Amino acid sequence: MRRFLPVTASLILIAGLLTAALPAFAQQDATTLTQEQIDQEASRLHQKFMSPFCPGKNLRDCTSGQAAVWRDQIRDWVAEGQDEAWIEARLIEEFGEQILSAPKFKGFNALVWLFPGVAILVGLAIIFGFLQRQHSIKLDPTVPGKNVAADYQADPELEARLEQELNSRAR
Repeated sequence: MRRFLPVTASLILIAGLLTAALPAFAQQDATTLTQEQIDQEASRLHQKFMSPFCPGKNLRDCTSGQAAVWRDQIRDWVAEGQDEAWIEARLIEEFGEQILSAPKFKGFNALVWLFPGVAILVGLAIIFGFLQRQHSIKLDPTVPGKNVAADYQADPELEARLEQELNSRAR
């Protein structure tokens, strides 16, 4: 019991120090980010925004000199401590919403997000309805059918020749 008392006291002291230091870590601003963290965040943002200079490419993949200027500007903003929402608003103000690689889920743009799910549900309903209809089809008993087994008359000579051929190949 006496051995556990110093260990327990040490753990409580460490937990208290960590709890006191946590708010300081949480309030850490972007100026204390390392260059690697700044580059990672900037690269993620470069991939998030489409290039207005290279149609169909994001800022990261665009080879235009103007895109390089904007990549540097975004990296500077991240280094200054600007958050993603501020950077996004600034780029939308400059280039419009077409700078976003995915449309926002609001207004008419919500259809872009909802249409694939609705299309899949409608397609599944059509397939389900078709399969239900196929399952419920019944044969009409008034239509005469042909009983093949009863109507078949075997030719004894042909059957003997078939048996002879099969026996000769089996050897």
